[in-house]
Amino acid sequence: MTAYRNAKTSGLRTQILSIYAFRYPIPVLMRLHEPYEKLTRYQVKRARKHAKLHGPGTIPEKELRHRTRLDMDKDDHFLAFANRPYFYQDAAYGSRILKLDSGEKIPIPNVVRTVTRSTMVKQYQSFCEGEGFNPSSRSTLFKILDTY
Repeated sequence: MTAYRNAKTSGLRTQILSIYAFRYPIPVLMRLHEPYEKLTRYQVKRARKHAKLHGPGTIPEKELRHRTRLDMDKDDHFLAFANRPYFYQDAAYGSRILKLDSGEKIPIPNVVRTVTRSTMVKQYQSFCEGEGFNPSSRSTLFKILDTY
């Protein structure tokens, strides 16, 4: 409990608490911590969740994410091409929710892609050659299709 009190960050506190969070019921843990520092139910639940997901006292691995800035004109051009009806067929079940940066949520029906991603990218690149449009790189187009 002293190590918990002296921990510099909340993440480190969660890791320390996860070591013994399952040994006692929540009210008992809260009473044991009262002389050192007040403990909330949320902190105990978060520590228990950490112990289940990552193991007691372990440091969770952070997922490495790369961000790239995209040209919106090129993205819109590609998405307009990719949304053509001969690439997709409506599925009879379910929908997805697309969340925009503004916080707005748009429901979209599930569809089945009838063309492979590589074929769609090749067709788009040849389409752009015919129009004289400079498209995004091939890898960027694949990333757009992965998130789309």
